[in-house]
Amino acid sequence: MAEAFGKEHRHVLEAVDNLLKSLAAENSAALFRDVRAFHEGAQRIVRSFEMTRDGFTLLAMGFTGEKALRWKLKYIDAFNRWRRSSATAAAPRSRRIRAAGWIGGRETQAASRALWIKRRSTSNAFASE
Repeated sequence: MAEAFGKEHRHVLEAVDNLLKSLAAENSAALFRDVRAFHEGAQRIVRSFEMTRDGFTLLAMGFTGEKALRWKLKYIDAFNRWRRSSATAAAPRSRRIRAAGWIGGRETQAASRALWIKRRSTSNAFASE
């Protein structure tokens, strides 16, 4: 993770430690697992974390810098694409047709506005006293 975001390993560890302090114990155990292993290059035991996808996302959202910004923008784009696809799939057919008609062209928009104005003008809601 440090390499992917251009961070120093110790700064990533600090960020995880800060998250762990903020999270309830049951949440932190579900997201992060402290791992210590002997590192051949360093010739010592090195601390690291295994994390779930949600842990990764939570940690990455706190990072700053160009790489973190690019990752956040991709994350937002993926979320928006998912949201659009799930909203279209979940919308009732009549709602999808109305939305398609509204987007379909100015004629449909004008007709919809005219109908709305006609309904409002015949309503007593705006009648003068």
